[in-house]
Amino acid sequence: SGQRINHFEDTIKLGNEKKWFKDGDKVVRVREVQLLRDVRTRDSVFLIGYRFLELRLPLDRFISVTRELEHLKMTPAEWSRLEDIVFVLGLPHAVQITLNAEKTPTLGSVIPQFELFMTLLEELGKATPSLKEITDVGILWATKYYSRMDNSRAYAVAIALTLHEYDIQFV
Repeated sequence: SGQRINHFEDTIKLGNEKKWFKDGDKVVRVREVQLLRDVRTRDSVFLIGYRFLELRLPLDRFISVTRELEHLKMTPAEWSRLEDIVFVLGLPHAVQITLNAEKTPTLGSVIPQFELFMTLLEELGKATPSLKEITDVGILWATKYYSRMDNSRAYAVAIALTLHEYDIQFV
């Protein structure tokens, strides 16, 4: 509701002023931002989770003082799991940021980045057993999309066009 949104915003402002938010013994200043609403975009779950983690301290405070929301307070284990999920979701986000940095990303650069992403997921799952369940879901989806690309001649055509664009001759 609008009142809860205002109350939450006030919690952040007042918490910063009164130095309520601490990480151990260190006082933390929390950005005065709102929680994100779900939208259908490529990174929406990552961005929502990331913002939720950013607002952990004021959320805990807000929920603790709002009796009808007390049952929603997350345990340390739940916060940790959310951190894991957001970390894994950050991998495709980082790949997308890398591709966005290119003036004109081509399929020839997208596929190696996609393969790197899949390799990172596999290695992360092997190295960190607590993340394996999450990375396995990512690998499942990535494999599905990769097989769609693999069954297409678009990659070969894209490479040929890229080579032609840069006037690279086959020897």
